[in-house]
Amino acid sequence: MDKLKENRDVLCLCPTLFQEKVKKTCDLRVNVIDNEVIATAIYASERDKLQTIDIRRNNMQDVRYESIKLPYSLKINFLDICRSYNLRFAAIDMAIDTDYKWFFFEINPNGQWAWLDLEGVTDIGSILLNSMQSPSL
Repeated sequence: MDKLKENRDVLCLCPTLFQEKVKKTCDLRVNVIDNEVIATAIYASERDKLQTIDIRRNNMQDVRYESIKLPYSLKINFLDICRSYNLRFAAIDMAIDTDYKWFFFEINPNGQWAWLDLEGVTDIGSILLNSMQSPSL
């Protein structure tokens, strides 16, 4: 916080977005396709056993994946937010902290998903193909 205050004059010259550091146990990628919600926990631990700040570090070579079931209320919330934006697809980034609190970071209407299929964790490609045969919501 002190560094932000020290650099206030420079920071006000460009668009910025700051987020409080979350001590994560894992990151989550949630993909929504129509009425399907697919959640994947992504683990990339540091030496102190906490999750790395950015899982893309090391070209994701040290990452472990796990399909998870979301709490029902979250699943409904994700479906509702996608419908409110008229989205048939969304990639949602979240994390779970060390106190098991869930943090929402962003929703991306064009987020990456194929790497999860390539890792054998999901079959989003098939779900997307099947969704193309369905009328839009």
